[in-house]
Parts: sequence; structure tokens; C-alpha cells
Amino acid sequence: LLGIWYDIGRYPQLTQSGQCNRAEYRLNNNPTTPNVIEISVVNRQVVDGKWTFIQGTATPTGVPGELIVNLSNDAQSTLRALTVTNDYAVLFSCSPAPTGTGSLLGSWKMSRTPSLAPEYVKEIDDFIANHPILESDKYSPTSQECTGPIEMVGSCESVNIQGLSNINWLDYLGEWREVARYPQTAQTGQCNRAQYTAGLLSGLISVTNSQVTDGKLSTISGQAVINDNGKMTVTINDNTVDYYVLATNYEEYALVYTCQNIEGGNRRGNPKDKLSTVYALFHAMKHRLTNSLFLVGSWQLSRTGSLDDLAQTAMNSIIHSSDPVDLFEGFYQPTKQDPDSCYNYPDFDKTWEYVELPGKCDDRIKGVENFDLNRVSFFFLITILLFIR
Repeated sequence: LLGIWYDIGRYPQLTQSGQCNRAEYRLNNNPTTPNVIEISVVNRQVVDGKWTFIQGTATPTGVPGELIVNLSNDAQSTLRALTVTNDYAVLFSCSPAPTGTGSLLGSWKMSRTPSLAPEYVKEIDDFIANHPILESDKYSPTSQECTGPIEMVGSCESVNIQGLSNINWLDYLGEWREVARYPQTAQTGQCNRAQYTAGLLSGLISVTNSQVTDGKLSTISGQAVINDNGKMTVTINDNTVDYYVLATNYEEYALVYTCQNIEGGNRRGNPKDKLSTVYALFHAMKHRLTNSLFLVGSWQLSRTGSLDDLAQTAMNSIIHSSDPVDLFEGFYQPTKQDPDSCYNYPDFDKTWEYVELPGKCDDRIKGVENFDLNRVSFFFLITILLFIR
């Protein structure tokens, strides 16, 4: 059950009124209690366009597949994993009703990926239909179509992210290819790359970002100021943003993070939305802030466009050990770096004499089989005669 799960369908829940719901379970390693199994729990969702989260712990009851979950809003429930595979799970919970009498039941269809293959959807539906407790018509679908920027309640001052101390910027310079990123309004393409070059006046670093969108290559350039704590302050088109290098071995991978307070940001919420109220109170206690928002971004980079298992594990260890408000593996979306995704058309103008494209000739393009040159010549001659007339 450990790892990240995506909610693709659930019973109605008072505390889950949003979409893009995701649950993360990680094993806590507490050296003071080595014989006690404790699992950290973080539940996330999008409410009114903002990512919110609530966290807690889960402990096994001794019954196979059963956990007692305690969340930070004092909610407690018994969670049962009715079936778990490598691709999906069906969960069931029971908790005391807020009125003090009766119980609240919950059930979730969970997937390891934002969408589930049709054959697995059928397996889940068949399992539910044949289960004596579950009711198929009680489930409502959950959308995982969350492609907007990651906005959260609070401010960047509450984030515990720190850059890599004593970073060697000379080794970091050069080209980095994006492997995955948080959703960004300015990055909607693929084949995203960043080039860092030394040599500007006053020790500034030249920055050039590029991407391919619908076959068109676009680039944007600026400059950066660096310091010894892994922070790079980049200015492009009068817009200045701080970027933090959280991890890198210079030759294979780099993990980068940024955070921006949203000026004048006010959290929009429906007073009747109980979940919004619970989360607002939770964040107010945690961050001492109520009517503020911040925008976060993160990038997984590679020198080659792909990451081996060791590099991915090194970055995941940083992501998993961070505070839930800082980094989350489930926010990253993959970036393609294959030749087809990086293919782009040249810009034509009145002075061009020939078409030059990057890469080698594509041997997949074949001529017409059984080509008859005589027939082509005949039709070509007829065309010329008609044109002369």
C-alpha cells in the first residue's frame, strides 16, 4: 500500500469535495520506537483551483490489510484495503459520524497512475459488484485532469526548502534537459532545455531556455546571479525569480525548485464547503497566514534527456524527505526529449535558399513502389501544353 495512489472514484465524503485527490503513504523510520510500525499519510486535492493537503499517521491493527488512520484535524477512521494489486486498489473506511450516533462509510477506487487501463477498470468494477459490502452506484468518478500551476495556501516564507550548500557552479553550467516538471503556464511544450553560460559582465550567467510547441522552436534568454547556497536568481524580460538547486551530481541529474508569493492573492472559498473550512484552519495554524497564496515549481533535469535508476532514486529521496507543502512526486509531469518531440520546422523568410533541418535524414520516408517514370513524363508534358495554350 506504500507509495502514491490516485483517486479515480469514491463514495461521497464531507472532507473530500475537490478533484485530483491523491494519497501518499510512506513508512516512518523512528529510531526511538524500532518495533512500532507507523506510516505517514498525506492526502491532497484541488479545491477552488488550489492544492490543499492534510496529513497524519496510520498504524496497523494486527488484522491483515487494516489500519487506524489519525489525521491532523482530529479525524480518526479504520481503513481497510479490500484488494491491492500492482496497478490498483479498493479501499474501505468506517469512522464515527459527527453527530455522535452512527458511522460514516467510505470507499475509494485507487490507481497507481492518474488513469487506469480499461482491463483494470473492469477488474475493479467486477470486484465491487461481487463484494457483499460495497455498492457500485455509490461511487462518483474523480477527475485527475490537473494541469494548471501548483498554487497553495500560505507563503514562501513557510517553505523549508534550502539550496545545495557549497555548490560548484562552474560544473553546473552547460545544457540541462528537462525530464519532468510541475505544470507551468510558460512551459506548455516538449523538448524543454536550459543552457547556462559564464562570461557576462560582473560575473553574471547567461540563461537560454527553449522548448518545442506544435513543431515550432521558441527560445527566451536572460541572465542570472548565483550564490554559494544553491540559489540562482534569474531575470528574463524584467521578471526575476529565485531558483534553488536541491540536488545534483553535475554530470547526470539536477533537482530544481522555485517558490513565488502571489501578490494580493486571496483564497477563494465557499463558506458552505466544509473541506475548505477545515483546510483553511489547518493552514492558518501551520503557517500563521490566512489570505495568502504561493506558486511553486520544480524540475527534474538530466544532461542527456533521461535518468537512470540511481539518479532517479537520488532525487526521489530528496522529494520524499521534504515537508508535504514543499515537494510532492505526484505533481511532476513527464517531459519528452525524443527526436519526434524535438522536431521543429525552420523559420522561413524571403532570403532563404534551401531548407536545413536538424538531425539525420529520416530513412522511414519511402518512395512510391512500382513508380512509372514514363507515366509521370506523359502527364508532365500534357500539363506544359495546357499551360502554353
